[in-house]
Amino acid sequence: MWDPKETLKSVGLGPKSEQKRSVRVAEAIRNELSLLILTTVRDPMLAEVTISRVQLADDLKYARIFFTVPGDKKRQVSAHEGLQRARGFMRSHIAKVLNMRYTPELHFEYDPQVEKVMAMENRADLFRNHFHHRAPFPGQFLEEASPSPSPFQLAGHTQSAVPACNAY
Repeated sequence: MWDPKETLKSVGLGPKSEQKRSVRVAEAIRNELSLLILTTVRDPMLAEVTISRVQLADDLKYARIFFTVPGDKKRQVSAHEGLQRARGFMRSHIAKVLNMRYTPELHFEYDPQVEKVMAMENRADLFRNHFHHRAPFPGQFLEEASPSPSPFQLAGHTQSAVPACNAY
Protein backbone atom coordinates (compact mmCIF):
# COMPACT_ATOMS: atom_id res chain seq x y z
CA MET A 1 0.00 0.00 0.00
CA TRP A 2 1.24 3.49 -0.86
CA ASP A 3 2.29 5.68 2.10
CA PRO A 4 2.86 9.39 1.36
CA LYS A 5 5.11 9.83 4.41
CA GLU A 6 7.48 7.11 3.18
CA THR A 7 7.60 8.74 -0.25
CA LEU A 8 8.49 12.10 1.28
CA LYS A 9 11.24 10.53 3.39
CA SER A 10 12.71 8.80 0.34
CA VAL A 11 13.21 12.13 -1.46
CA GLY A 12 14.49 13.93 1.65
CA LEU A 13 11.39 16.03 2.33
CA GLY A 14 10.17 14.25 5.43
CA PRO A 15 10.95 15.11 9.03
CA LYS A 16 14.60 15.90 9.65
CA SER A 17 16.68 13.06 11.00
CA GLU A 18 18.21 13.64 14.41
CA GLN A 19 21.89 14.52 14.65
CA LYS A 20 24.24 11.99 16.14
CA ARG A 21 24.88 12.44 19.83
CA SER A 22 28.58 12.98 19.21
CA VAL A 23 27.80 15.98 16.98
CA ARG A 24 25.51 17.55 19.59
CA VAL A 25 28.04 16.99 22.40
CA ALA A 26 30.87 18.35 20.22
CA GLU A 27 28.90 21.57 19.68
CA ALA A 28 28.24 21.85 23.43
CA ILE A 29 31.97 21.36 24.15
CA ARG A 30 32.89 24.04 21.60
CA ASN A 31 30.46 26.50 23.19
CA GLU A 32 31.64 25.76 26.73
CA LEU A 33 35.34 26.01 25.87
CA SER A 34 34.79 29.27 23.98
CA LEU A 35 33.00 30.78 26.97
CA LEU A 36 35.61 29.43 29.37
CA ILE A 37 38.47 31.01 27.40
CA LEU A 38 36.63 34.32 27.17
CA THR A 39 35.57 34.57 30.80
CA THR A 40 37.79 32.49 33.08
CA VAL A 41 41.18 31.67 31.60
CA ARG A 42 43.74 34.37 32.44
CA ASP A 43 46.69 33.06 30.47
CA PRO A 44 47.84 35.88 28.14
CA MET A 45 48.85 33.30 25.52
CA LEU A 46 45.18 32.30 25.22
CA ALA A 47 43.79 35.83 25.02
CA GLU A 48 43.08 35.71 21.28
CA VAL A 49 42.45 31.98 20.85
CA THR A 50 39.22 31.00 19.11
CA ILE A 51 37.81 27.49 19.17
CA SER A 52 36.77 26.90 15.56
CA ARG A 53 35.40 23.36 15.69
CA VAL A 54 35.38 20.14 17.71
CA GLN A 55 35.42 16.58 16.39
CA LEU A 56 34.29 13.99 18.87
CA ALA A 57 34.67 10.22 18.59
CA ASP A 58 31.42 8.26 18.45
CA ASP A 59 32.17 6.72 21.87
CA LEU A 60 32.58 10.29 23.29
CA LYS A 61 36.00 9.52 24.79
CA TYR A 62 38.30 11.57 22.53
CA ALA A 63 37.81 15.13 21.35
CA ARG A 64 39.93 16.90 18.74
CA ILE A 65 39.60 20.61 19.39
CA PHE A 66 40.65 22.88 16.55
CA PHE A 67 41.68 26.42 17.41
CA THR A 68 42.79 29.53 15.58
CA VAL A 69 44.91 32.44 16.70
CA PRO A 70 45.91 35.53 14.74
CA GLY A 71 49.59 35.95 14.10
CA ASP A 72 52.57 33.93 13.01
CA LYS A 73 53.74 30.39 13.70
CA LYS A 74 55.31 31.46 17.02
CA ARG A 75 51.91 32.62 18.31
CA GLN A 76 50.34 29.34 17.20
CA VAL A 77 52.94 27.32 19.10
CA SER A 78 52.61 29.41 22.27
CA ALA A 79 48.80 29.17 22.12
CA HIS A 80 49.05 25.39 21.69
CA GLU A 81 51.34 25.17 24.73
CA GLY A 82 48.93 27.31 26.76
CA LEU A 83 45.99 25.11 25.78
CA GLN A 84 47.98 21.99 26.71
CA ARG A 85 48.71 23.47 30.15
CA ALA A 86 45.03 24.35 30.68
CA ARG A 87 43.76 21.01 29.34
CA GLY A 88 43.04 19.48 32.76
CA PHE A 89 41.23 22.60 33.97
CA MET A 90 39.12 22.67 30.80
CA ARG A 91 38.31 18.97 31.03
CA SER A 92 37.16 19.28 34.64
CA HIS A 93 35.01 22.28 33.71
CA ILE A 94 33.37 20.28 30.90
CA ALA A 95 32.76 17.40 33.34
CA LYS A 96 30.98 19.73 35.77
CA VAL A 97 28.90 21.56 33.19
CA LEU A 98 27.90 18.78 30.78
CA ASN A 99 27.36 16.08 33.43
CA MET A 100 28.43 13.16 31.27
CA ARG A 101 29.40 9.66 32.37
CA TYR A 102 32.80 9.99 30.68
CA THR A 103 34.49 13.28 29.96
CA PRO A 104 36.37 13.16 26.67
CA GLU A 105 40.14 13.44 26.55
CA LEU A 106 41.01 16.77 24.93
CA HIS A 107 43.53 17.05 22.09
CA PHE A 108 44.22 20.54 20.72
CA GLU A 109 45.25 21.18 17.11
CA TYR A 110 45.73 24.33 15.10
CA ASP A 111 43.04 24.64 12.41
CA PRO A 112 44.71 24.96 8.99
CA GLN A 113 41.40 25.66 7.23
CA VAL A 114 41.55 29.29 8.30
CA GLU A 115 44.76 29.85 6.34
CA LYS A 116 43.23 28.17 3.29
CA VAL A 117 40.16 30.41 3.50
CA MET A 118 42.31 33.52 3.88
CA ALA A 119 44.39 32.55 0.83
CA MET A 120 41.23 32.06 -1.23
CA GLU A 121 39.85 35.41 -0.05
CA ASN A 122 43.11 37.12 -1.03
CA ARG A 123 42.87 35.60 -4.50
CA ALA A 124 39.25 36.68 -4.79
CA ASP A 125 40.18 40.23 -3.73
CA LEU A 126 42.96 40.29 -6.31
CA PHE A 127 40.58 39.29 -9.10
CA ARG A 128 37.84 41.59 -7.79
CA ASN A 129 40.26 44.55 -7.82
CA HIS A 130 41.45 43.61 -11.28
CA PHE A 131 37.94 43.54 -12.73
CA HIS A 132 36.97 46.68 -10.79
CA HIS A 133 39.74 48.63 -12.55
CA ARG A 134 38.82 47.47 -16.06
CA ALA A 135 38.28 49.88 -18.90
CA PRO A 136 35.09 51.84 -18.12
CA PHE A 137 34.04 52.26 -21.78
CA PRO A 138 34.74 50.48 -25.07
CA GLY A 139 37.91 51.46 -26.88
CA GLN A 140 39.85 52.59 -23.80
CA PHE A 141 43.10 50.75 -23.18
CA LEU A 142 43.43 48.72 -19.99
CA GLU A 143 46.65 50.51 -18.99
CA GLU A 144 44.81 53.85 -19.05
CA ALA A 145 42.00 52.61 -16.80
CA SER A 146 43.96 50.42 -14.40
CA PRO A 147 46.89 51.93 -12.47
CA SER A 148 47.25 48.75 -10.38
CA PRO A 149 48.90 45.68 -11.93
CA SER A 150 46.70 42.88 -13.21
CA PRO A 151 47.03 39.30 -11.92
CA PHE A 152 48.63 38.53 -15.29
CA GLN A 153 51.30 41.18 -14.63
CA LEU A 154 51.75 40.07 -11.00
CA ALA A 155 52.56 36.59 -12.28
CA GLY A 156 55.55 38.10 -14.13
CA HIS A 157 54.16 38.09 -17.66
CA THR A 158 54.36 41.13 -19.89
CA GLN A 159 51.13 42.43 -21.33
CA SER A 160 50.85 44.61 -24.40
CA ALA A 161 48.34 47.42 -24.65
CA VAL A 162 45.23 45.59 -25.77
CA PRO A 163 42.00 47.51 -26.25
CA ALA A 164 39.11 46.50 -24.03
CA CYS A 165 36.45 44.21 -25.46
CA ASN A 166 34.04 46.17 -27.59
CA ALA A 167 30.48 44.93 -27.13
CA TYR A 168 29.04 47.05 -29.98
